[in-house]
Amino acid sequence: MSYQIQRICRGFRLWGNRSFQLFQPRADLLCSVEEVWGVEIPVEGVFRAPRFGSWQLVIKNEEGKVLASSCNDIEEGVASLRLQPEDKLSRVFRFSGRMKLASQNRIGLSSWWGFREFCRISVSPLAHALEGRKGWLFLDNDTNNSVQQFQGNLLLDFDHLAQWDHYLAEFDKIPQRTKVRQVEFLATPSKEDVYPQFHPFPSAEVRPLLQLRSIGKKYQSYLDAYSFMKKSSERVFRKTDTHWNPTGARLAALKIAHAFGIGQPHSFFDQDEYQENPEIGDLGVRSFPPRWAKEKRLKNFRYAEALLFDNQVENFGRILITRWKKAFTDQSLLIFGGSSSYFLLDYLSRLFREVYLIHSAGNIDSALLDLLAPDFLLAQTTGRFIFRVPSLDYCFGEVLRKKWQESFPSVKRVAEFHSLCLLPQGVDDTVVQKVVRYHGQWLGF
Repeated sequence: MSYQIQRICRGFRLWGNRSFQLFQPRADLLCSVEEVWGVEIPVEGVFRAPRFGSWQLVIKNEEGKVLASSCNDIEEGVASLRLQPEDKLSRVFRFSGRMKLASQNRIGLSSWWGFREFCRISVSPLAHALEGRKGWLFLDNDTNNSVQQFQGNLLLDFDHLAQWDHYLAEFDKIPQRTKVRQVEFLATPSKEDVYPQFHPFPSAEVRPLLQLRSIGKKYQSYLDAYSFMKKSSERVFRKTDTHWNPTGARLAALKIAHAFGIGQPHSFFDQDEYQENPEIGDLGVRSFPPRWAKEKRLKNFRYAEALLFDNQVENFGRILITRWKKAFTDQSLLIFGGSSSYFLLDYLSRLFREVYLIHSAGNIDSALLDLLAPDFLLAQTTGRFIFRVPSLDYCFGEVLRKKWQESFPSVKRVAEFHSLCLLPQGVDDTVVQKVVRYHGQWLGF
């Protein structure tokens, strides 16, 4: 998430002369959350002082609390502003210092007559979250028009419904033409579908996810995530994030395992330990200061412990392989999934001996399916992406090649590919070698 620092200089004049000029921070500066939140940034400029009386230069937040001051005797937690005369005759001073910004910062002179503002510095995210009830945040103004979907103003038309019907029908037939034993399709509901009572707008009785659900019930492979999420007695989504929390991911993983008929692993995670930590999330960063909420985090396992291969491509184009010798079953699972699938890995990587995650949001690449030859296949997408009907003739290699070209300059692509080919010490793995060769074919190596 990027933040924009904006400045509004009042430009008010003292005795006919310009009174203030700000050098830092620069106007319309774009920065990341790590660069601006909780970090002292430089503040520098010049101003013209009054002819008479005592005064001090101060910076206040929107509530009037002093954040920085030129006073010699400042309180604890207040940043110091250094003053240096530039022209004593015209009473021009240069000020400089470092301070932590608030969302609104007012720079001005404080004296017996009150506070006279020179300039206002505001920090705002480029994308904003929707404020819900009881600390819940929701997507707003996103490319998927989540609010319009939630209110029923944007529904699947006949063509979309027909495309989904065709996709699910053909997806059901994959075991008939491949070595895959069973397939399952999972559309992760959006958090507002599960918790409409916390959304600031009323929900419609007919929404796109519910339209898909009515079609999906016809097919054996359709996993009704909306139903089992709604029935959960525990919270399954993060308050300041769009994704499910560990409770939701664990519940979904067990439902997937049950659907594939691999046994009864419900007690397999009973020994897991969790710890509550403050987390910001992908919606929390859409405020300044960022918003956070206490969330449970799994302590005793991370899927990274089982990670065998990761091509490090962000989002679409990424391939992960995990292997866990102590897994509940010796079977393998291939996931053509989206961002929610990464949260599933903390659990699925311990249920299936091998898990292959292809980031494609439910799009199926037959070549990769034949290459990896898994026992089970899971297609996963997210509810708000429902207008992007997945394809059964997807070419993952084309996406991979495009992302690789965007990620690395031509002079680095060879080096990056060779580093991709370096397996962990002691690993001589046929599956990984197949995936590396697949990369080489599409990347031209």
